[in-house]
Amino acid sequence: MFIDLLKYGYYLTNLDLHTSDEWINFCESFIKIRQFPNFWSMIPNTDDKVMLLSTKKINKNQDCHVSRPVLLDWHYDGIGIVNREDLICLYCKIPNSVTSILNLNLLYENAPNDIKKIINKTVIELDFNEDIYKSSLREKVSVKKVNNFFEKENFKPMTVFHPITGKLAALYHKNFVNKLHGLTNVEEKLFLEYYNDSFNLYIYNHYWKKNDILIIDQNSSIHSRDPFVGERELWRISGWFK
Repeated sequence: MFIDLLKYGYYLTNLDLHTSDEWINFCESFIKIRQFPNFWSMIPNTDDKVMLLSTKKINKNQDCHVSRPVLLDWHYDGIGIVNREDLICLYCKIPNSVTSILNLNLLYENAPNDIKKIINKTVIELDFNEDIYKSSLREKVSVKKVNNFFEKENFKPMTVFHPITGKLAALYHKNFVNKLHGLTNVEEKLFLEYYNDSFNLYIYNHYWKKNDILIIDQNSSIHSRDPFVGERELWRISGWFK
């Protein structure tokens, strides 16, 4: 499992889990689980450990529309959060969408030396995208509050070190980067040309099947999902490498 996770930025398996407790036990074997009290829509009786990404309603009027049936484009879950989780763990109950993962580690690793030098000297200015929270005022207010509190986090080095492997990755996408700092116009042009030419080479597209488990390493990747129509349901647990 960890060989694939550290090499590709994701791990995939298929297990038939019947209860949220089984899902929690599976994740706790390798992850320190983050709790989300009063923040997202959680599955009841899971101690705020399992976030429900769903287009369904459960328990009559409880709102579980965390996963919006609109395009959720490439995004970075670390914006404004000091202790961003290493891992996102998703378990599919109702499949109906595609999740895409961009390997930022390989994007850096395979870059020419002149591009690596540019990446190593660049500071990114993050651009917080509120559009993905439009479907719920509660979510939008909560996330804005967190972002404002950690505003100092809006500037980061583009070079990211993996906490386990020590490998470097290039943290960039136009969706969440407002500006590049520390570069000449020529250097910025060279980097963007390389990034745009290489982008599609390092993407894995996962077409969900029931009982799929997808674990994403946020230290070396960013993710997105395609728009979809109808119902889907994923159980999400987030946290850090044990």
